[in-house]
Amino acid sequence: MKTLLSSGLLSTAHVERALKACARDGAPLWRHLCAAADISDEELCDVIARAADLPRCTAADLAAVDLAALALVPADLCRLACVMPVRVDAWGTLVVAMADPFDEAARAEVEYAAGRPLRVELATERTVREAIARLHGDGTGDVGPQYLYDEDDLQDLFAAAEVPEADILEIVEVGLTAEEPPSRRAAG
Repeated sequence: MKTLLSSGLLSTAHVERALKACARDGAPLWRHLCAAADISDEELCDVIARAADLPRCTAADLAAVDLAALALVPADLCRLACVMPVRVDAWGTLVVAMADPFDEAARAEVEYAAGRPLRVELATERTVREAIARLHGDGTGDVGPQYLYDEDDLQDLFAAAEVPEADILEIVEVGLTAEEPPSRRAAG
């Protein structure tokens, strides 16, 4: 916060107003800071990038996303973590634009999905969401199966799980059907 205050963009009154609004409304703090100080998200993002010593990623940078990098992170995870893969650098590190680079859980999830280390560049949420919509669609259409099993498989798993001595992990791992409950499988 000291850096934000020393930038001259925000006063302590702006920060107090933003913190109260954040507690009341629950939206991200940066949105309330922008509203309280009447500054753009780009201006705030520039100050945060300097304070955190993070490289900035702009809309122009996201216009040239490498499609091989894009394929490393599923679209649903991009939407959830507000992250956009940009490129793979010479060391094999995935460079991503993130709206919240301080979200360690999101970073870990993206790194795991990509199967390689990450280097994060800071971007505004609006910039990342626009790139996601442009490259992955808006997410409202048919995005394929949402679950590991389709509805019929789930009904079979639930029917098998109703057997008293059933272990749900065993059922899922083995892929038993309703015709072959675990008690018969173990006995046979």
